Amino acid sequence: MSVKLRLRRLGRKQIPVYSIVAADQRKARDGRYIEDIGRYYPLREPAEVRLDEDRA
Repeated sequence: MSVKLRLRRLGRKQIPVYSIVAADQRKARDGRYIEDIGRYYPLREPAEVRLDEDRA
């Protein structure tokens, strides 16, 4: 099993929020994941990243 950090899309239409997750590379982008590590808010000025440092 190969694990990668991926951006899982959340939010509404035209207002994206991404969850940073550790997932098996063979799974779908928004599919099952191993662990949720943080959030990425691209539309905030400046773009904001919140990480749970204990999990990362």
